Amino acid sequence: AMCDAKWTVEALGNIVIEVVKMAEDGDGVILRMYEAFNRRTDAVLYFFRPILSAAECDMLENEEKRLSAEDRRIQVSFRPYEIKTLKIHF
Repeated sequence: AMCDAKWTVEALGNIVIEVVKMAEDGDGVILRMYEAFNRRTDAVLYFFRPILSAAECDMLENEEKRLSAEDRRIQVSFRPYEIKTLKIHF
Protein backbone atom coordinates (compact mmCIF):
# COMPACT_ATOMS: atom_id res chain seq x y z
CA ALA A 1 0.00 0.00 0.00
CA MET A 2 1.17 3.55 -0.68
CA CYS A 3 0.42 4.70 2.85
CA ASP A 4 2.99 2.38 4.43
CA ALA A 5 5.85 4.69 3.40
CA LYS A 6 8.22 5.29 6.29
CA TRP A 7 9.37 8.88 6.77
CA THR A 8 10.99 11.31 9.17
CA VAL A 9 10.99 15.08 9.47
CA GLU A 10 14.00 17.20 10.35
CA ALA A 11 13.09 20.45 12.09
CA LEU A 12 13.52 22.05 15.48
CA GLY A 13 10.65 20.15 17.10
CA ASN A 14 8.12 22.83 16.21
CA ILE A 15 6.61 21.09 13.18
CA VAL A 16 3.71 18.85 14.15
CA ILE A 17 2.53 16.23 11.66
CA GLU A 18 -1.16 15.89 12.35
CA VAL A 19 -2.43 13.65 9.53
CA VAL A 20 -0.94 10.93 7.33
CA LYS A 21 -3.54 9.27 5.11
CA MET A 22 -4.41 8.20 1.60
CA ALA A 23 -5.73 11.04 -0.54
CA GLU A 24 -9.53 11.22 -0.81
CA ASP A 25 -9.28 10.64 -4.57
CA GLY A 26 -7.16 7.52 -3.92
CA ASP A 27 -4.19 9.05 -5.73
CA GLY A 28 -1.27 9.72 -3.38
CA VAL A 29 -0.59 10.22 0.30
CA ILE A 30 -1.65 13.30 2.25
CA LEU A 31 0.50 14.82 5.02
CA ARG A 32 -1.02 17.65 7.04
CA MET A 33 1.30 19.51 9.40
CA TYR A 34 1.67 22.84 11.15
CA GLU A 35 4.23 25.06 12.83
CA ALA A 36 3.47 25.15 16.57
CA PHE A 37 5.84 27.68 18.21
CA ASN A 38 5.35 30.94 16.25
CA ARG A 39 8.61 30.59 14.29
CA ARG A 40 9.54 30.67 10.63
CA THR A 41 11.00 27.24 9.90
CA ASP A 42 12.57 25.37 7.01
CA ALA A 43 11.79 21.69 7.50
CA VAL A 44 13.06 18.73 5.49
CA LEU A 45 10.91 15.62 5.11
CA TYR A 46 12.86 12.42 4.47
CA PHE A 47 11.17 9.35 3.01
CA PHE A 48 12.45 5.79 2.68
CA ARG A 49 11.23 5.42 -0.90
CA PRO A 50 11.71 7.63 -3.96
CA ILE A 51 9.19 10.43 -4.48
CA LEU A 52 7.62 10.70 -7.94
CA SER A 53 5.94 14.05 -7.27
CA ALA A 54 4.87 16.33 -4.43
CA ALA A 55 2.62 19.37 -4.16
CA GLU A 56 1.18 21.74 -1.58
CA CYS A 57 -2.60 21.44 -1.47
CA ASP A 58 -5.54 23.28 -0.02
CA MET A 59 -7.55 21.70 2.80
CA LEU A 60 -9.73 19.94 0.18
CA GLU A 61 -6.60 18.27 -1.27
CA ASN A 62 -6.60 20.26 -4.52
CA GLU A 63 -3.01 20.67 -5.71
CA GLU A 64 -1.90 24.31 -5.69
CA LYS A 65 1.89 24.42 -5.94
CA ARG A 66 4.35 21.78 -7.12
CA LEU A 67 7.26 21.09 -4.79
CA SER A 68 10.65 19.91 -5.94
CA ALA A 69 11.44 16.51 -4.54
CA GLU A 70 15.08 15.50 -4.50
CA ASP A 71 15.08 11.70 -4.63
CA ARG A 72 13.72 10.95 -1.14
CA ARG A 73 13.36 14.38 0.46
CA ILE A 74 11.24 17.52 0.28
CA GLN A 75 12.05 20.89 1.82
CA VAL A 76 9.08 22.86 3.14
CA SER A 77 9.11 26.41 4.55
CA PHE A 78 6.61 27.41 7.23
CA ARG A 79 5.47 30.82 8.45
CA PRO A 80 4.58 31.10 12.15
CA TYR A 81 1.56 28.85 12.94
CA GLU A 82 1.13 27.97 9.27
CA ILE A 83 -0.76 24.80 8.32
CA LYS A 84 0.46 22.89 5.25
CA THR A 85 -1.15 20.02 3.39
CA LEU A 86 1.10 18.04 1.04
CA LYS A 87 0.12 15.43 -1.53
CA ILE A 88 2.90 12.98 -2.34
CA HIS A 89 3.13 10.28 -4.98
CA PHE A 90 5.58 7.41 -4.59
